[in-house]
Amino acid sequence: MPIADWGMFFEAGLQLVAAAIIVRSRPTRRWTQNPLQSAPDQTDPREISTETKATVDRVRRAIARFSQIAPAIFICLPQAIAARRMLKRRGINSALYCGTRQDGSGEREFHAWLKVGEKWVVGHCDENSYAVFVPGGAGD
Repeated sequence: MPIADWGMFFEAGLQLVAAAIIVRSRPTRRWTQNPLQSAPDQTDPREISTETKATVDRVRRAIARFSQIAPAIFICLPQAIAARRMLKRRGINSALYCGTRQDGSGEREFHAWLKVGEKWVVGHCDENSYAVFVPGGAGD
């Protein structure tokens, strides 16, 4: 890993731990009113600069790298929250989505993902197969 990415790697670790604490301390019923969710990012994908795309990729890699080596398991929602906070610190707007679908056995499956315009940050999935929760207000 390049030296320049070490700082972002450690920031990802701190943000993932903070996000996991937030997720575990908030009752599930409150997530539909959660200010961590946002209305879809209206950024036109054609207007995303090369520099922004590079930063998004660095954040995505930092989250993925830390999640792979961490002694804890960071599921999709803490990953999306951590990445969103890291992007916000860098002035990049993003959209956090939380959705649900039924799996093959009829059980409800929840998932979270984060995008900048049409660019995936974390939680890549077939988003058309999920019913997205009504987003709350923007912000962290």
